[in-house]
Amino acid sequence: MKNRSQISIDPDFTINNFKDYAKERIAFIKATGTITTTGNPGNNETFTLTNASGTSVTFVFKTGVATVDGTKDGNNVIIGVSGAVGSAAAVGDRIRTAIGNSDLGIVATETGSGAMTLTQNIIGPNGNTEIDMSSVATTTATNFANGDKEATVALSSPFQPPFSYLTPGVHSIRRK
Repeated sequence: MKNRSQISIDPDFTINNFKDYAKERIAFIKATGTITTTGNPGNNETFTLTNASGTSVTFVFKTGVATVDGTKDGNNVIIGVSGAVGSAAAVGDRIRTAIGNSDLGIVATETGSGAMTLTQNIIGPNGNTEIDMSSVATTTATNFANGDKEATVALSSPFQPPFSYLTPGVHSIRRK
C-alpha cells in the first residue's frame, strides 16, 4: 500500500500512560446536624433552623392539632403532635415532615426512633449554622457542621484511567 509504514513492537512491550487519581479527590460537602426527641414536646415550645442561604424558620409544637403541612401559626411553622405525644418515633416523623414542608430546603432523614440527620440544601461553610433548641425541654440537637466547598477525601479503592496505551503486536501508522 502506498504511504504506509509498519512498526513492529516486541510482544512484552507495553506503554501505559496513567495519571494516579487513586489517592484522593475533591469533595463538595453539605453541612449536617441532628435532632433527637424523646416524644414529649410541650405545647407552644419552639426551635429555629437556619439554612445555608441565611433564611431562618421557627417551628412550634402544637399538642391540639396534627398538622405538619407547612401551615403557620403567626410566623412559626406548626408541628402538630396530637396523637403522637409519648412516642419518640411518631413525634420524630412529625418533625421531619414539618421541616420537609417548610421553605428551608433542608432534608431531614430518619436515623432512629425520634432521631434524624438534617442536611443543608447548599454546599459549603455557609450551612454551618446553629440549631436553636433551647426552648424545647425534651428535644436535643447538634448544630450544622462540616459544610465545606472543598475537602480532600482519601479513596480506599484506586481508579486509574488510562489516557493512552500501546498493546503488544504489530501496529500501523499512516502518513499523510
